[in-house]
Amino acid sequence: MGVNEQVLNLASRFGSREKARIALEELWDYVAKQKQRIGGEPEVLVVTHNDGKYSLRLEPVVSELLGLDIPEVPEGTETITRGTRTFTPLSPDVMAVMAPDIILVVDRSAAIGSTPLNRSQLSDRLAELGAAESRVTILSPGLWYLSGGGLRSIRLQVDEVLTAINQPAQK
Repeated sequence: MGVNEQVLNLASRFGSREKARIALEELWDYVAKQKQRIGGEPEVLVVTHNDGKYSLRLEPVVSELLGLDIPEVPEGTETITRGTRTFTPLSPDVMAVMAPDIILVVDRSAAIGSTPLNRSQLSDRLAELGAAESRVTILSPGLWYLSGGGLRSIRLQVDEVLTAINQPAQK
């Protein structure tokens, strides 16, 4: 179910369908304006971090709403299916081969109270592997792992991606 349908269905239950329609129009207008602020055509890789491991995260806010390019996963990278879940584990070595301009990390470990990712360690490892130019940004764990899909969270996610794209490189 898409965001529009989800919001309108929920609003209908409370007799607020017209308010929801207006709010959706405002959101999509906001997203379009923010999309115009993107400089260049950065390749953005989104990964989930969990207990020192990484997996590819297909994030609609990044690829669909903001239209950002996602680097191609190298041939030979295995996708795993467990039950109804499918995921693609990515090591720093594979991320370095992908060489995105920006790596956005959704830190599941931090979201559930485990040991969070040390951004510097990942950045340093990528640099050792020849991907020093790939900037690593850790996204707000609660926003990206525990919530999402609502009017407010989409706006906040768009803002966070734009901040990551437009910020200078960190050391």
